[in-house]
Amino acid sequence: MEWKKLYPGGKKKAVTFSYDDGVEQDIRLTELFRQYGAKATFNLNSGLDESGSWNFKGVEVRRIPFAQMPEVYCGQEIACHASTHPHLEELSPRELHWELWNDRKTLEHRFGCTVSGMALPYGTWNPQVRETIEKLGFSFCRTVESTHTFERPKDQYAIILSRKNYPLPVWTGDFLSYLRAPHSEQYS
Repeated sequence: MEWKKLYPGGKKKAVTFSYDDGVEQDIRLTELFRQYGAKATFNLNSGLDESGSWNFKGVEVRRIPFAQMPEVYCGQEIACHASTHPHLEELSPRELHWELWNDRKTLEHRFGCTVSGMALPYGTWNPQVRETIEKLGFSFCRTVESTHTFERPKDQYAIILSRKNYPLPVWTGDFLSYLRAPHSEQYS
C-alpha cells in the first residue's frame, strides 16, 4: 500500500501519542487531552482482569474496569493490544489469531467503533505475527521502538520490519507525579 495522503491541512509531519494497557493514570491523561483538544491512541487489552495491578517505579498502577473504559476514552482512538497481553511470537498460529481477533471484536463491541490499529505487547514480534496482523486487516501496527524520524513508513507495517537498535527514549521529568496531581494552575 502506498500512502499518498498528507496530514490534515496538507501538513507533511505529525506527532502522535500512544498509550498502552488501560491504566487508571489514563483518566487524568484523557482529561488533559480533552481540555487541550488533543487526541491519542490507547492500546487496550479486552481479556485482562480489571483488578490486576503492579508497581512501576514506586507507583501503584491499576487497570481501569472494562465497563468504565468507553467513558474514559471517549473521543480518543482505540487500538488492539492483544486480549491478554502475551508475547505474541510465543503463541501457536491458532492462539495468535484468537488473541488478536478476539481483542479487536470485543473492543469494537464495547466502544461501538471500528478498531483498525494494533500495538505489539512488549514490542516483540516474528514473521508469523506480522503476517497474522496483515491477514486480519489491521490498518497499522506499532512496536515500542521509536523511529527517530518524521519519515513516513513505506507501508503501514514497516515499523515492525525496520527494528533498529536505538535506545528507548527516557522521560526525564516526573510525569507520573504530574498525572497524579489534582488539576491546578501549576500545570496549566
